[in-house]
Amino acid sequence: MLPNVFPPIDPHVRIGHVHLKVADPQRSLDFYCGVLGFQLMQRYGEEAAFISAGSYHHHIGLNTWESAGAKPPPPNATGLYHVAILYPGRVQLADALSRLKRANIPLDGASDHGVSEALYLRDPDSNGIELCWDRPRELWPSSPTGAVQMFTRPLDLRDLLAELGQNRPWGGRHHKAQARNVSPVLKPGDPIALREADFSMRAKASPMLWWGRRSKSFRPAGCCARFILDKDACL
Repeated sequence: MLPNVFPPIDPHVRIGHVHLKVADPQRSLDFYCGVLGFQLMQRYGEEAAFISAGSYHHHIGLNTWESAGAKPPPPNATGLYHVAILYPGRVQLADALSRLKRANIPLDGASDHGVSEALYLRDPDSNGIELCWDRPRELWPSSPTGAVQMFTRPLDLRDLLAELGQNRPWGGRHHKAQARNVSPVLKPGDPIALREADFSMRAKASPMLWWGRRSKSFRPAGCCARFILDKDACL
């Protein structure tokens, strides 16, 4: 372990872009551009594509240079745990949720972390994706000493969609759950739809994800790369 002899990194440093190995670039473009709304900035033949929110050269790179037709890595392998896409506000995150709902793309989880609200899902290559917005810094929960204290609580998806005037029951097969003073609960791999579910809190298996049910698929959210979307990218 290196001694702490170097000064802190400049606070203005940002993650510029994330480059993902994918099996099929067009399939990935259908997800990132067709559903989430990123813009295609440039293609390198049939092997790579660069996409962006707004006019930035690229926030995400997609390539098959080493991965054409490949399967996702096994769960116990090392690598980037997930990419967090940071939206400028709650309305934009609600728009993202609405897009996922219309495209019938399942969520892995949905959490309120105090500092942020987040949706967790997988892209077509099973890369972990977090869609989130940050609350204003002055609203972040803190300890008596002033340290940030994040937590994990269920995110009320109905309340989030209400930002768009869509505070109504979910469509799809599982629509019989009665409205209660709790958050809709999603089982990993389910379509985005209300389920008749055990609404008890069972967050012990994961410090960062809330799914509301016990599952062998619980995975804690680890480190991530974050980049900021343009204000009007998702409207």
